[in-house]
Amino acid sequence: MALLATLLVAVSAPAVVASAGPAAAGPPVQKVVQLGDSYSAGNGTQDYVPANNDCFRSPMNWGGQFAASQGATYVNRACSGAVTANITGTYVLSGVDITKPQVPFNQTIPGSGTFTEADYVALAEQNDVCPTPSLPDERYSYSAQSFDFNSTTREATGTILCSPYMEPQIDAVDTTADVVLLTIGGNDIGFSTIVEWCFVFQSATNCENAVNAAQSKLPALKTAVLDTLRAVRARMRPDAVLIYEGYPYLAPNVPLMLGTYNANAAVRQLGDAGSEVQRQVIAAMNGGWCTPRTYYSDVAREVFAGHELNANSGADNSNAWFVKPFTSGYEVSTWYHPIAYGWDQWADGVIQYYDTVPAGFTCSIPASVPGAPTGVTAAPGDGKATVSWTAPGSDGGSAITGYVVQQSVDAGTTWTPAAGSPAGPTATSLEVTGLTNGINVSFRVAATNAVGQGPYSTPSVPVTPGAGATVTVTSPAASGSQISSNGYFGVSAVSTGIPAGTTAYVTLNGSAKASTTVQASGAIRFDGTAIGGNQWIPAETGTYAVRIGGGSSPVLATSSTFTLVIIPFGLNGRSGNKYTVLPGNFSPGTTVYLTRNSATVASGKVQTKEQPFTITGPTTPGTYQIWVASNQGRVYGDHAGVITIP
Repeated sequence: MALLATLLVAVSAPAVVASAGPAAAGPPVQKVVQLGDSYSAGNGTQDYVPANNDCFRSPMNWGGQFAASQGATYVNRACSGAVTANITGTYVLSGVDITKPQVPFNQTIPGSGTFTEADYVALAEQNDVCPTPSLPDERYSYSAQSFDFNSTTREATGTILCSPYMEPQIDAVDTTADVVLLTIGGNDIGFSTIVEWCFVFQSATNCENAVNAAQSKLPALKTAVLDTLRAVRARMRPDAVLIYEGYPYLAPNVPLMLGTYNANAAVRQLGDAGSEVQRQVIAAMNGGWCTPRTYYSDVAREVFAGHELNANSGADNSNAWFVKPFTSGYEVSTWYHPIAYGWDQWADGVIQYYDTVPAGFTCSIPASVPGAPTGVTAAPGDGKATVSWTAPGSDGGSAITGYVVQQSVDAGTTWTPAAGSPAGPTATSLEVTGLTNGINVSFRVAATNAVGQGPYSTPSVPVTPGAGATVTVTSPAASGSQISSNGYFGVSAVSTGIPAGTTAYVTLNGSAKASTTVQASGAIRFDGTAIGGNQWIPAETGTYAVRIGGGSSPVLATSSTFTLVIIPFGLNGRSGNKYTVLPGNFSPGTTVYLTRNSATVASGKVQTKEQPFTITGPTTPGTYQIWVASNQGRVYGDHAGVITIP
């Protein structure tokens, strides 16, 4: 159910805040995908396909009729009772009497030894004993309703309980969708509780509490809906546009007095507050990228105006287009949803509104100042320091024209221009001269473009210029070294002018990630060898360097920076008992292990470097992940791409 919003995401349409305009042919539509809750699924149509499906999906909802009017393929993944999190995550059906098949399963177990209930459930799942689900996105989790094992005859007998759950609705969205329809939010704030206490049982205290609770949840709902819409948009073609339609009022504009509390007025005011949340979500979605941006329409309110249910005792509801509670032949989950005729009228309104949607739009990104450079470090020398940085992630839409470098000798209280500043537009380092040996100095960097100067970076760790102190990284040999994500890597460096026993650090974006000590030879090792301790470093994306000193001690020297290319490694999805693995940078033939709750349940071998492959494993509920053991005994991929089966 959705009290707040109907969301119509249409590809190849513009996005301007507007009401219905002159009639025109909308963009051509070949495929429509519907997501969301009961106001998308079709509760109340009484025409469900397949019959008696627990999601109450119907081709006669407003989305199905819209798709039919366009001659388009229609995919319905909306489900009664869905909340915002169900769009992007798996979920268990709620709010209806869910059918949980119970399947007798008897097997003779070969071999010897114990055979546990967990073994029984896993064997049933491998044999796929649960029936075929009625919905394409429905799955079963397995558990034992009963279980017995005769160790003499080795007969395992019992009953498997097949508990249904749904795949994320968003899985149905891809770039082939021309239109995506979505309603969501009402269940997040307690729609059914409001209907129950305000209109069905009419308790003033409980009604007021339910409305107030819903009002308090609107800020969190705004964030959840915004994140969900962004996730849906990310799967669609870049020309996707959002048409946001308000819901009909659930109560007429007449008093419903529960004592001194006007329930109708309170629920209508909640609907108005929800509409304001919709507008704020759309404003945040637009963000100034495209003009025009999005439509906001009150088509649904216009269609249902004057046809709301009046919950006053004895009221005439012969002209209402919603299911009245306790109406014979209608399930509880359909109450206060449109009847078939109401769905028809809603569909007609959406069809007419879509005809006003132009077929094209343009985007232009207004330029702004660049972002802040990152990973600023300084390597001291004799009366000088080499300042290094990474270009900002955004140039603001206008090419970077240079970098302003400033220095501070009083812990950031005052800043002055560094010698040689500004640096050129492609520079990533600057040698700053004229510094005083023995005096700590830190640096910060800002990028400039045609619009102006962007924000300064986080200051570098202070360094102390002096004669003869240097550190040079010898491994990795160059920036761009390939490391599997969630793996580990080693660093080797050589120093001069540094006393043995001085603390050395590997830094990531200026922050220390590991430490060791400088050897008498000047060698510095972070690779699990006897020299320098057993310090492997977790691989992360960013800018690395080796720093001598720091923390409570002066920085004596800092190396030039280097970066890593992180090759994805981990689980990347599941279809039934097939688990997709991203093999990272591991070589063909490397064994990859699939675990459930930390116990190995299956394995496979890398076929081609960096190319995904599948491992066949169980689908027993639990937490699944993969790992690879290196020849040093380190574990790669721990917690990479975790999949949880409820």
